[in-house]
Amino acid sequence: MRKRFVLTIAILAISLLAGCGQNLETADTGAPTMEQVNPTDGGEAEPISEPMIGENIFAYEMKEDGTVKITGLTDSTLKEITIPEQIAGSTVTEIGSNAFNSCSGLTSVTIQEGVIAIGENAFLNCFGLKSITLPESVTEIGHGAFAYCNGLTNMTLPKGVTAIGDELFYYCSGLTSITLPDGVTVIGDRVFEGCTGLTGITLPDGVTVIGEYAFSGCSGLTGITLPGSVTSIGVNAFNGCSGLTSITLPESVTSIGDTAFAHCSGLTNITLPGRVTELGDSVLLDCSGLTSVTIQEGVTEISWRAFKGCSGLTSITIPESVTDIDYEAFDGCENFTIYCVAGSYAENFAKEKGIAYVTE
Repeated sequence: MRKRFVLTIAILAISLLAGCGQNLETADTGAPTMEQVNPTDGGEAEPISEPMIGENIFAYEMKEDGTVKITGLTDSTLKEITIPEQIAGSTVTEIGSNAFNSCSGLTSVTIQEGVIAIGENAFLNCFGLKSITLPESVTEIGHGAFAYCNGLTNMTLPKGVTAIGDELFYYCSGLTSITLPDGVTVIGDRVFEGCTGLTGITLPDGVTVIGEYAFSGCSGLTGITLPGSVTSIGVNAFNGCSGLTSITLPESVTSIGDTAFAHCSGLTNITLPGRVTELGDSVLLDCSGLTSVTIQEGVTEISWRAFKGCSGLTSITIPESVTDIDYEAFDGCENFTIYCVAGSYAENFAKEKGIAYVTE
């Protein structure tokens, strides 16, 4: 597990002790004085040393550019909030890291125009959050911003967002649908990991990278089409997507990470593009429902345990370009036939291993 995730766990532990959002009583970041606004007092802001309860619901900081960053709530019992366009006459442009971390009572959040950035873990562990409306002004969303928001069922990201940050919807188990903007080029690591309710998703044209564990454990996902711009599929990207029955890999893909499609027991067939120069170990490990595999001309290697445990495999087409097949590549595949070119490495491998084969 990466260092950032260790940090996230540490933040979670602290936040559970401190309550909803930042601990306003003890926070000392060296930033400008934290302030509070009363919507009824004409917009005047006054410095405070501890949180207040009532109409004064947001804690905030004035940034160097004169805009406002919201850093937390002072009333953890609130269920519905609206992030205003202005506080104390200044535009709200940012929701700070951990601002609403563990505000588990929140059910609805509306963010008005003007906010550009949402910080890391901003809504982490908001288990009760069912609805959040993001304005088109948002262009940056930090890592883990909505992680563990189990109550979220659907989400639309603003058009200005171009990268989906790591762990953004990590274990949002209630999420069933999401709309991604056309400008997105990167699906970060673990973005949808554990989103068991997600049944389908459309990736926009222009996406080039699908990160590590991006859809791992999305057991409800039944099908996905990758756009022709995708070049890299990360380690464990679709590992454990047991409901996945079909996936189309475009010709643009050149790299598929280790165990990228492992334990996709519902997958019945797959074609590996010829431009793949890096085919990860155990790439289709224990895909017990897999019956047919086509490897296109250009692939040179079949990696360690690539198809181990694919007990339903009946046929695989291996091109002449393949010059190396790991000895354990097909362990646990009992009754399948290799279709290959006469005199090829694949034919010799089949003879050596006693696997049925048919040559062209």
